[in-house]
Amino acid sequence: MKQVKLPLELTYKAYKEGSSVFDQDLSIYDFEKMQHMPLIHAAFQAFHKMIEAGDAIEPHLVTSAQKLIEFNTIEIDKEQKELFERICGILNMTADSNFAPFCAFLGGVASQEIVKFLTQKFKPIHQSAYFDVLEFLPKDFNPLDQVQLDKYLEENEANM
Repeated sequence: MKQVKLPLELTYKAYKEGSSVFDQDLSIYDFEKMQHMPLIHAAFQAFHKMIEAGDAIEPHLVTSAQKLIEFNTIEIDKEQKELFERICGILNMTADSNFAPFCAFLGGVASQEIVKFLTQKFKPIHQSAYFDVLEFLPKDFNPLDQVQLDKYLEENEANM
């Protein structure tokens, strides 16, 4: 008996075609945070719309995060609205930041995808994959509260 490997043809949608979060084929990597994936996608789409409109992200300003929330065109459930606003606030806060451990992780994922492509042994990540690390921040941290945000940034600057 011989195993025959059949070719796998993958097709991808353009990022702009994914106007609806729920149409996307998101690669799920963390089943505890499945509800985060569409919200992160919606936040990134709002981020790109904000940039296209000529509004610049101003990290560490709550008004910029609130503008980002306003650029969202995708309907969000009421019970997920608070989480979406938190995600937008954190995206705004970290839009121009580099976090070395996460950069190392992302480099590892990219190299793994290259090996998958070259060996054609495993299926690559399909369409989109969002890796959130919201658990790095304290649960009571609210990026939409300017006083709390300033205090958090001061503590982190002191630790550097």
